Amino acid sequence: MNYLGNVVDSFASDVLSSLGLQRRSTSFDLLVPAIGGLAVGVLVGGAAALLLAPCTGVEMRAQLGERLQGARERAKEAAETVRERVKRTNAGAASA
Repeated sequence: MNYLGNVVDSFASDVLSSLGLQRRSTSFDLLVPAIGGLAVGVLVGGAAALLLAPCTGVEMRAQLGERLQGARERAKEAAETVRERVKRTNAGAASA
């Protein structure tokens, strides 16, 4: 079936060129190779990430959990600092 499609495409191109015309490219003609390139890039990137990862998945999840916990603690400390500053500012404004 693919061979027949190639023959028809070749014949159509020959007829058009004999008339001084050519096929009009569509956005679909550009989109398909771009999506293919994106898919290949995702696959290569994913494979590289798996091969070059410094630790196993279990270890990575544990590290991410520790980092997330540290970020939560820092966010709580920052929120408490802001609360204290707001209280002091409000107390100063009320006494003025």
